[in-house]
Amino acid sequence: METQVWLDHARMCGYLEDAEYRALDKAWQQIGGMLQRMIQRADTFCSSSAE
Repeated sequence: METQVWLDHARMCGYLEDAEYRALDKAWQQIGGMLQRMIQRADTFCSSSAE
């Protein structure tokens, strides 16, 4: 969420053009989705060595 806030802030301050903002926002949404799926399946990424 912090990244989204900074993207919004950069656009509001005029640091990003709308097209650039949309491209970065789309990329961030995809990354956020991947991270969410990893969190939902954390048990497949994190296993105990004692098992």
